[in-house]
Amino acid sequence: MNVSDNSTGNQSSVPFPPEADTTALIVFLSLQQCVFILSFSGNLVVIIVVLKYLKLNTFSNQMVVSLAVTDLCTGFSSGSQLLYVLFPVMDQNKVSCFLRYRIVVTMTLASQLSLVFSTLDRLVAVYYPHKYGDIMTKSLGIFFIILAWSFAIITGILPFLTEDNWDDLPFCFYHIMFDKYLYLFDSCSIISFMIASFCMNLLILKTAWAFLNRVRPAFETSRIRQKRIKMKSDVSSAKVWGLVTLFNSVCWTPFTAFNIGIGIGVSYTTSELIVMNWLAFLGMFNSIMNPFIFAWHRQDFNKSLKKLFRVKEQRVDPVVGVNVATLKVSNTTTTRKMHRASTSHTTHS
Repeated sequence: MNVSDNSTGNQSSVPFPPEADTTALIVFLSLQQCVFILSFSGNLVVIIVVLKYLKLNTFSNQMVVSLAVTDLCTGFSSGSQLLYVLFPVMDQNKVSCFLRYRIVVTMTLASQLSLVFSTLDRLVAVYYPHKYGDIMTKSLGIFFIILAWSFAIITGILPFLTEDNWDDLPFCFYHIMFDKYLYLFDSCSIISFMIASFCMNLLILKTAWAFLNRVRPAFETSRIRQKRIKMKSDVSSAKVWGLVTLFNSVCWTPFTAFNIGIGIGVSYTTSELIVMNWLAFLGMFNSIMNPFIFAWHRQDFNKSLKKLFRVKEQRVDPVVGVNVATLKVSNTTTTRKMHRASTSHTTHS
């Protein structure tokens, strides 16, 4: 990289174009550190909860851990951006400059493909409930995880193998770093994964809606009742993954649209490039959402989370709303009074 003086070197470390406002840069970097702290801590808790309490014995839990690892790495990448400002020399090295951007792209591809496989898992559960255990085996889940990460990592390291114009680059800026085909390939892959997840979620909703709105027979056998309960559980799980997919798509689609523009040769103004960087931050912000979604909608995760932090859960009777612990104390007190009265009556007699 051609760097003529210290001031130019300092400019090259900034994630905004050189003409951008310094105040906006400070705000941007501060928010990135917040994303780093929340994403790293939140997804670390998700990984610990699954490994310690829920285990990796289901396809869904395997994908939860895989997704949490991608989000954790995305948060780490967000926090590392500060190093490029504090140590501008990092932007003058090809490997560190490429890593600055390719880590996020790699994690985004891995998370999007993991969501595709997770949605496929829920689709099979809803469409083929009796054959689900035979189709979505633990070994297949491991294969899907390896496939998702292999595709993402291979795509992520492509620039290290193909880019040879490093010495001609004036700055370490995302929109000028790589060949146009790479921006198009990344964007088309992400959009394709989003569309695949969206279509499968529509099929899940259609099937679930038809099943849950059927007229119940006057007499319901235990087998039909179990099937209906199982379907409700699968639909609830599919709803969780649907929300994760929705937030992921909403956060990353705007930045991906800018990537497509770079790939087809659109020349952006300074203001548009600043907007693009803020949209990249929006995508990174998605990495802190998934722990909250799992804690909100998955009862097993919620209970395990309380165990991890040793939060005592009070049981409430679902019919009358009476606290079970209080009821037990009340019954114990009543029993003791009756025993004392009986003992007193026997003594007087």
